[in-house]
Amino acid sequence: MDQTTAQQAREQLEEIGTADLLVGILDDGAQHAGAPEGAAPEVRSRGAAMLREAVGKLQRPARTVVVDNSLHPNSLHNGSAAKDAEAGDAAGGDNSFTVLLAPALGSEMNSPGQGIAASYRRIFALGQQLEAKACCIIASNLDTVTSRWFYWLTQPVLELGYDLVTPCYVHGPLEGLLNASIIGPLHCALYGHNLQNPIGPDVGLSSQALQRINSSPKASEFPLVSLLPVVTGAGLKVCQAYVGRRVYPPTDWSALSSLLPPILGPIFAEIERNAAIWQRVRGLRPVTAFGDVEDSEIETEPLDTTHMIESFQLGVRDLGEIWGLVLPPSTLLELTKLARLGPETLRMPDALWARIIYDFAAAYRLRTLNREHLLQALTPLYLGWAASYALELRAGALELQPRRDSGNSPLANPSPLARLASAFEAVKPYFVSRWRWPDRFNP
Repeated sequence: MDQTTAQQAREQLEEIGTADLLVGILDDGAQHAGAPEGAAPEVRSRGAAMLREAVGKLQRPARTVVVDNSLHPNSLHNGSAAKDAEAGDAAGGDNSFTVLLAPALGSEMNSPGQGIAASYRRIFALGQQLEAKACCIIASNLDTVTSRWFYWLTQPVLELGYDLVTPCYVHGPLEGLLNASIIGPLHCALYGHNLQNPIGPDVGLSSQALQRINSSPKASEFPLVSLLPVVTGAGLKVCQAYVGRRVYPPTDWSALSSLLPPILGPIFAEIERNAAIWQRVRGLRPVTAFGDVEDSEIETEPLDTTHMIESFQLGVRDLGEIWGLVLPPSTLLELTKLARLGPETLRMPDALWARIIYDFAAAYRLRTLNREHLLQALTPLYLGWAASYALELRAGALELQPRRDSGNSPLANPSPLARLASAFEAVKPYFVSRWRWPDRFNP
């Protein structure tokens, strides 16, 4: 940001002093493909209105500061900052609602992933600077966000003493598969919290969680990935909230080998840093869920399982030597048998997939291969799992979300993803053994 804008941001912060609630809106307009330049302020205005509605439902007034990233760059120099602040103050009635513009977040980064991580870091630091009792970040497309998102990501923190609120989304059965197949069940098994979306991207945090994450230097690079490990290690209270429909950007399956490393790399690195925490976790802790569950059917485009299976079979044929540095012979044998099945009969066993992910996490730690090459080598295996899952759904499997009763034990007839989460939990001792005694593994 330029010096003038930076000075304006500093002056605003000094004038604000402290806040009860800090809200970061990270929809930068890039999600509104083809939207005209003037559309961003309209989106911002809608987001602010939803936030005011949510804050109005709280039991006590909350002095709220909004850091807004949905503003078009050209409007940063036309006096809109003062207008937004005045409008917010008027809506609050007693200077209770203040809008800070996106320049408070800072500079551009080398990649979108680094840029969004930097935005989270700056909001977390700002929350501590303002001594905020709660911090809420909305990173999803504002076109689908409602006031209930803001309310349920903040109310459990401000009124019920929770330290981390993660979201439960309604989405199509073939959306969010990377989270459903790896990120979610892996975090669930390692850190003991049965969360649908453990790394958000929409989250709520307490002042204590902010202090913990800000004071952890190892958690600064990718703060979303660090949230659950840090909160678990500190023994803080975790819950989740049903916020509603989330629209996922379409997956470019042809570019998957370039997408996996920047997503899974930070997660595997965090597993390495927090080995002392997750090795002590036994079983699942009860997790309270707030909000109303939406039971709605969402149709999504079917996956091209033929191409996926061909990529999986090609990987089995050509990557055996590389996989042999990571996976035990028994796993390689199972994969060879799967590759021989017909296109409609491929079913990757849950325990096999869980062991594969644990094996790759262990290899990441040991630097068995160049780490980027290692994660790229996972691509055909992930395509094989995705094809297997899509075929199972097509054959009449149940809904997407893992269903749990109030005691967090699997229901009868669990969905495929609930079954998968249980498999990650059951196979965890295998991962602990591989981690503690890597020399016993002889590929």
